[in-house]
Amino acid sequence: MTSYLTDLFHKSITNQDEDHPEFVLDLTNSLLSSALEAGVSDIHLCPSKDLMEMKWRLDGVLISVDHFSHKTAPQVTSRLKVMSDLLTYQT
Repeated sequence: MTSYLTDLFHKSITNQDEDHPEFVLDLTNSLLSSALEAGVSDIHLCPSKDLMEMKWRLDGVLISVDHFSHKTAPQVTSRLKVMSDLLTYQT
């Protein structure tokens, strides 16, 4: 199941290079669209010192789907806040 979810997520990211200017845009769009397609109920973004881990809850089970460098975490968080009409300067 995990490899299916990871493949589903990765097939929709067009810019795999984290230094590409549109990487965060593609990442967040792929995150939401592939989660909808998979039918997940929750999306968890878990930043740590070295990386940001992405987990999805599917049928009550929390599944690790992928991870990215820690420098991506604040950009993804800001992008999701903008998409949700939340204040980006609040943590």
